[in-house]
Amino acid sequence: MRNRQHYLSHARLTFGIISILTANAAHASDGLSAYTEINSFSYSEPVSVNAQINKWDDHLHADARRAFTYNRVEAGVKHARGWHIGAIWRYDYRLSFSPDTAQVYHSSENDIALEKSRTYNLNLEVEHFRAHGVTLGHVFRWPKLIIAPSVSLLRADELMDGSLRGLMTVDADGEYSASAKVDYYYSEDALFDRPLTSSPEGWGYGVDLSLAWTPIANTEITLAIQDLFATIYWDRAPYTRASVLTEAKRSDENGFLSFEPVLSGTESFADYSQRLPNRHTLTIKRQLNDYFHINASRWDSHQTVIHTLGMGLGHITRRALEVQHGLEPGYWTLTYTDKRIQLSLSADALPFSSAHVLGANLRIHF
Repeated sequence: MRNRQHYLSHARLTFGIISILTANAAHASDGLSAYTEINSFSYSEPVSVNAQINKWDDHLHADARRAFTYNRVEAGVKHARGWHIGAIWRYDYRLSFSPDTAQVYHSSENDIALEKSRTYNLNLEVEHFRAHGVTLGHVFRWPKLIIAPSVSLLRADELMDGSLRGLMTVDADGEYSASAKVDYYYSEDALFDRPLTSSPEGWGYGVDLSLAWTPIANTEITLAIQDLFATIYWDRAPYTRASVLTEAKRSDENGFLSFEPVLSGTESFADYSQRLPNRHTLTIKRQLNDYFHINASRWDSHQTVIHTLGMGLGHITRRALEVQHGLEPGYWTLTYTDKRIQLSLSADALPFSSAHVLGANLRIHF
């Protein structure tokens, strides 16, 4: 509780200072202006995004292997000479797993009996952090090229990074046994409920880079790289590095599992460097005439690639309304853009509670 209050006090102070700056900048006439950016994108293959955070209470999709959510809030001030400074808040969570792992977890959460006479391959990788801090950047402009690097200094208070690998067997009589190796760092032990008296603190940095190129008239190519270089350094982070065994025993009368793991290994503390994977978005836009344009993009992050195709009404450098379709997974994005505001919403299904893809982006320049 003490660490959480300490985190909240730092977050309020950081955003409070930036709020004062943005409020003053909104009324300034010396080249300062305020801005706010909110970006969120979530994707869940096994169940809907809503079910992903609510005990997987949904139909399980076969061959599911990944789920993630990336969230970022930034607010600050910009100067006409190209500089900007702002407060930043981030929350990232990425899961990679085998289809068997998804099936075992889904069955456990929903009291569904597993298939007998089968061995399940357990493979799970997790990467998570929550952080806030300050970001500083500059925009360099040339006639056909814009380069915009930025650096964020981060203070983190939530951590989970590591893996679980093993096997679980359910025999013909419904008896099961499992063995796995666990190696992960955390701020809260989600697997074995290890009691902790305090949470670790992390300090780190992130370098982002944006490029915009106009090779010919009416054509724009942009590349946005988040976390080009990014690491969080944790001081005395709790970790578990051990083998996990379950004694063979029969499941209950309904065939449901009740795991009672036996842990053999090390639970301790160590300094830890958490490297953050980068994400790339490459976009090409072509203005066809005064009224219509087309676009295509590629989003790439940690073995997940999403291609989109779209078209828009309006001009790519001024006011426009765009519709994009994500090819795999299939989803739609609606975006409105003008000189001061950009708003986009993404989903693959309605209502949003059943969607496996959810995204929202808002940019306001005052």
